[in-house]
Amino acid sequence: MSLRPEHRKRILEIGAGSGHSAAFFASQGFDVVAVDLAPLNIERCLAKGIDALVADFADLPFADSAFQGIWSMSCLMHSPDVELPQVLREMSRVLAPGGAVTIGMWGGDGTAGILDDGVHDPPRFFALRTDQQVRTMFGAVFSIESLETRPGGPEDADNEHYQIVTMRNP
Repeated sequence: MSLRPEHRKRILEIGAGSGHSAAFFASQGFDVVAVDLAPLNIERCLAKGIDALVADFADLPFADSAFQGIWSMSCLMHSPDVELPQVLREMSRVLAPGGAVTIGMWGGDGTAGILDDGVHDPPRFFALRTDQQVRTMFGAVFSIESLETRPGGPEDADNEHYQIVTMRNP
């Protein structure tokens, strides 16, 4: 994200988990607010001194244009394709015009569904979107500046990789 050179200070982290990234941004002088669906994760964020609250990313409790940047890692892959447009519109609503967005998620061959792998309890929904699906869906709301991919995933996974997309709010 290019917030510092643009003198942008206020960041929203969506799907903050225990607040590792939010704490890093705060240590760099940014004004950070973290949201997550899990109350335990919010407790962990608050314990680190992070402004945090339980919130659904499809219905963010913030004013229009409240943030200058949005950061979300390994979160939006849990949103079904039918719900993703609303999530992206909501992100755009709370992001100031020209604000920067960086999202990371596991991508792949376009498969989606509940993953009952014995690791996630309860089993979780995953949408392993293709790069083209990301360009189409995210590009319908934001101006995509870059889509980078990193190899990864289990050896038997078809085309599974990590996608990092950087965008601007129109």
